[in-house]
Amino acid sequence: AALRLAERRAAGDADLLARLGETYFQYGDARRARKAFQKALDKAGESFRSVRGLAEISLREGKIAHVIHHFSTANRFAETAALRRWTRNETEYFTRLNEDEDYMEMEISRINLLESLER
Repeated sequence: AALRLAERRAAGDADLLARLGETYFQYGDARRARKAFQKALDKAGESFRSVRGLAEISLREGKIAHVIHHFSTANRFAETAALRRWTRNETEYFTRLNEDEDYMEMEISRINLLESLER
């Protein structure tokens, strides 16, 4: 309830809306997170935090093309060299995953192995 009240009162504060989107995402409410990120983008144009948040939501939904698009966009708005490098690497990784079926199968096998080791 407090998050929704803050979202309502955020008015034109895009940074607050982006942070609320991150909080919703952390609590597992991807639908509200997407709405908060979208409101932030509508208020202030594109921002790194909002676009990165949309990339993470798209990843959770399995929309790899959207993930690639959002990380690529986030790269343009990254404020530090480290963030630019990270978003570029994420874009390259998901692009390869999307284009190379053998690589996708290898990654799925690796993830399955890690999950079985955790169990």
